[in-house]
Amino acid sequence: TEIYTLSLHDALPILIVECGLTEISLSPLVTRYEALSYTWGSEKHLNPIIVDGYVAHVRENLASALRHLRREDGDRILWIDALCINQSDIAERNDQVLKMVSIFHKACSVQVWLGEAKDDGDAAMVLVRSLGVQSFCDKLLKDVGASVMRNPISWRAVALLMERPWFCRRWVIQEIAFARDVVVQYGGFTVTWEEFSTSVEFLQLHGRDIWTAWKDSVGSNHPGLKITHGQGDLGAQRPARLIVASKDVIRKDLTTNALHRLHDLETLMSMFPDFNVTDQRDMIYALIPLAKDIHDSEDWLPDYSKAFQDVWESFTTCVIRTTGSLN
Repeated sequence: TEIYTLSLHDALPILIVECGLTEISLSPLVTRYEALSYTWGSEKHLNPIIVDGYVAHVRENLASALRHLRREDGDRILWIDALCINQSDIAERNDQVLKMVSIFHKACSVQVWLGEAKDDGDAAMVLVRSLGVQSFCDKLLKDVGASVMRNPISWRAVALLMERPWFCRRWVIQEIAFARDVVVQYGGFTVTWEEFSTSVEFLQLHGRDIWTAWKDSVGSNHPGLKITHGQGDLGAQRPARLIVASKDVIRKDLTTNALHRLHDLETLMSMFPDFNVTDQRDMIYALIPLAKDIHDSEDWLPDYSKAFQDVWESFTTCVIRTTGSLN
């Protein structure tokens, strides 16, 4: 089983991003690499990069990720779907989607790119990291109002962070579920997945008190409050669902490294109705590797030559056949 990886060349002294593609084997795996989990973003603004000596154009969010992911000294080996798969070749796309589980599970780390830091994003990530420290949380909870009033900008920044498009993307469910290790990066700041998960859990438990204190400190008409839609968890609901999903759709046997899928396709479709895709066929294709009933079925091989209506019809037929019901 072979895939292409990207050798991202070091940042100095070249300003433009330079990289090269290399074919590697997944079985046996002899090259350590990281897999990038990100959103494609708008195709209106394209940025030039150099790939194997030729100019290629990538979307702005990926170009930004590449600039931040470069090391100052030495190459970084990455797998990135937009560059490591020929997206215009349907046969190659079909083949590579079948390998997604192996790609993300065998990566030494999955690097989550939330985008270029905006609206005090660095302050948000500092606070996210702090929320992973028990002594900080204990001190905060002793006087929530005073803690929030000392630094209302950071809490607003956290609420904005929770609204990043990555948390709405359907593919990330399997990318995180199958990952061995995850690092979350927003601009130039990184936190571990454990730190991020702990902060989201804290916001869910205590977000209402924090939100109320924030409202009292800035006034009920403050425009910053609108970004939370009146949510007591500071907008952490969707990230929380993703975190729970990453734990509850797959069980990993730490002894044998086996993956045990826990839900059928119909259940998965009902669990994630509002996670977005660019290609409507991926509403189903993004969940097939997670489904215990069809993940290894030859009847469900991804085929991007099919129309969405045909893919949906196959899903409906599968559900009816499996359940024996039209409900």
